[in-house]
This record gives sequence, C-alpha cells and structure tokens, in this order.
Amino acid sequence: MINKRIAAGWCLGAALVLESALMMVLVHRLQNLSIEYQKLHLLSVLPHPGTVVPTFRTAALSGDSVTVGEAPDSNVGQLIFIFNTTCPYCKATIPVWKAMADSVARLERRVMVLAISLDSVSITRQYTRTHDLRYLVVTFPQRKLERLYRSPLCHRRSS
Repeated sequence: MINKRIAAGWCLGAALVLESALMMVLVHRLQNLSIEYQKLHLLSVLPHPGTVVPTFRTAALSGDSVTVGEAPDSNVGQLIFIFNTTCPYCKATIPVWKAMADSVARLERRVMVLAISLDSVSITRQYTRTHDLRYLVVTFPQRKLERLYRSPLCHRRSS
C-alpha cells in the first residue's frame, strides 16, 4: 500500500515537473512568436529598405501634371515627403523641407523635392498658402496609394 502511494506520488510529481517544463517552453515560444508578429506587422505597414511602391500620375496644386516615383529625366531623383496638414511633426519639419528645396534648386534640378499631402486638395492648398510652401505639392489621387506608400500611422487623413 505504501509503495503504491509512493509510486503514485512520484508519478504525480514527475507529471507536474513535466507539465511545468512544457508550460515554460510554450510561454517562451509564445513570446518569440509575439516578437516575430510585431516585426512582420511593422514591415507590412511602415516603409523599410526594399519597399517597392507604384508610380502614379497626379496634378500638382500648381496645375502641372506630375509622375510620382518617376522623374521626367533619368538623371533626376525625387525626394518625397508625405505629410498631413494636422500633424505637428510635419509642421515642425517645414523649415527643413524649405531649406532642402532651396538647396536642391541650386543643384541644377538633379533632385526634385515633392510633398504628398494626405488631405484634400482644398485643405492642402490652404495649408501651402499659410506656410508658404515653395516646393511641388500633390495629393494622392486614390486612397489605395496611401496604403501602398505606407504613410506613417500619425498621418491620418483629416478630411
């Protein structure tokens, strides 16, 4: 009788140790999967090296037709800034973008500074007047392009 109790106790103890070890392995694996999921999620929503985005044609606020992602001359690059008129970080960088646009203008147009607004044309036009934006400003012609260009999450459309 005592031997059966000892054997049963030993089996129960071994089962508890084994269950605890299994739980530790599962918790560790769940943590790793959570980290991997977060990395994959960021790759799917934020720009990263190797991100491929489509070119598209749209009208600039000035009325000129512009192809985003493809300059008219193969020797000209495009420096693209995606912004929202209500984003305080975007507003804070306006002086930097103005300085870059002015510097680029002196480089004989080897780089085109291009800002893409996430807002409507009317809201963007008022914003460019208020802040005296002197570089080329366009809007996305289709909402789908916003997602393909993976605009940062703080850039929510205000209209």
